[in-house]
Amino acid sequence: MFDTPYRLAFAQVPVSANLLQQLLRAFSDARAAWHADRADLAAATERGNALADAVLRARARIIPERLYEDVQRAGCHVLAHGDETYPKSLVNISSPPLILYGRGDLSLLERPCVAVVGTRRASTYGQRCADHFGAAFARAGMVVVSGMARGVDAAAHDAALRCGGGTVAVLGCGVDVCYPPEARRRKAEIEARGLVLSQFAPGTPPLPNHFPSRNRIVSGLSRGVVVIEAGMRSGALITVDHAIEQTRDVFAVPGSIFGPNSEGSNRIIAEGIATPATSPDAVLEALGMKTLGAPLRGMIDATASRALRDDGVKAVWRIMREAEAGDEALEVEEIIRTSGIGSSAVIRALTALELEGLLQRAPGNLYRVHPQALGLC
Repeated sequence: MFDTPYRLAFAQVPVSANLLQQLLRAFSDARAAWHADRADLAAATERGNALADAVLRARARIIPERLYEDVQRAGCHVLAHGDETYPKSLVNISSPPLILYGRGDLSLLERPCVAVVGTRRASTYGQRCADHFGAAFARAGMVVVSGMARGVDAAAHDAALRCGGGTVAVLGCGVDVCYPPEARRRKAEIEARGLVLSQFAPGTPPLPNHFPSRNRIVSGLSRGVVVIEAGMRSGALITVDHAIEQTRDVFAVPGSIFGPNSEGSNRIIAEGIATPATSPDAVLEALGMKTLGAPLRGMIDATASRALRDDGVKAVWRIMREAEAGDEALEVEEIIRTSGIGSSAVIRALTALELEGLLQRAPGNLYRVHPQALGLC
């Protein structure tokens, strides 16, 4: 759209997005609004004088075309509200961002999305759930949306990327800023194979008040929001509030009654705010998407059978799959006792399954099914 540079310039005016939208609706296009005289600017909105002064101050320091060139030079896509590239799912939410900045594959915004959110201090259970759901959604063709934070967000993004699926990271800073700092490799991979998105201009630091605002974009892009491990004051519950306002479906993975990380997610289930997310299939079915179903779970077993034809290996694999259903990690001694095939045969089987990527070893000489085997990624 020819007035995109001017919409970009208006996004630098320090007033609310709703007020800017009201101003732009009063003119034929953003270019006309930018060049309007003070009287016309003041007459355009209910807060006319203050808005007119803010626009005039911005106009004194900003050249829209140069600003647009600088953003493009920084390697950013510019998605202006009203332009064809702007996500349709965000058009009608409350206070849609006037401008979005992106790095990566914009076509992901045209595909069905699901948000996976939760605590930055995820437990082993929370990490595994985020991996399991992220991988399953990616294999079902859903784009996984999250905030690239530590914990649940990071696990969900990584699972989608591992499975060759799409993922969108919505940041609380500029798209050229990496936060958290240790996520540089993850951010680079998402830019290369997914999409990094922000309502904040390049160079904007990750200020605390930015994150609640970005959460409305996470939910707004998505057909549904899946909460994994959220404490009572978790930012994930802010995303839930936005989702409810935006009439998006809300799901939560049931968590431990003893863990503070699950107090918030368990509460929204108990209060009927969220539907229990007992499996990725349950979420996919509720969203009207094709579920993974029994055939995919059968493929996991078939992978073990094709690659590992030894009867002892198959026996150990069956034991581990049963333990996985109960969310258990097993000690070697317990596997030997349960299998009845002898210690040397069990050790060989565990080694073979670990080499095939179907099992992983945990501290304390424990074994459990590898998360990638759950999604066959």
